[in-house]
Amino acid sequence: MKVTWLLLAVAMALPVEAVAEQPDRSRLIGSPMYSSDGAEVGTISDVRLDEGGGLSAVRIDAAARLGFGTRRVEISGRAVTIIRGAAVLALAKEAVEMLPSIDGPATNADQQQGF
Repeated sequence: MKVTWLLLAVAMALPVEAVAEQPDRSRLIGSPMYSSDGAEVGTISDVRLDEGGGLSAVRIDAAARLGFGTRRVEISGRAVTIIRGAAVLALAKEAVEMLPSIDGPATNADQQQGF
């Protein structure tokens, strides 16, 4: 855990232009997602890329509001930065906890776009 905090602190201290990476969908799925305050808030379950290869949206499996089980939430790709293999949100842990859950399975349109 201390190594994760150290890596996150070093990565966040560097300018974003120096460390931001192009997203690789297959490498991101299953990766942990960290909040802006350094807390692990979930695991990436799916990624949607735009035509240029940038992040359009990310779905994560996050802890349920009362701490029992998990729930799936969708976050805009603009709120996510990939830094040295770690996905970091521009949201605090409390903000992620307040996001609405996504209900139901993915539709065919979602699957064609990456969901």
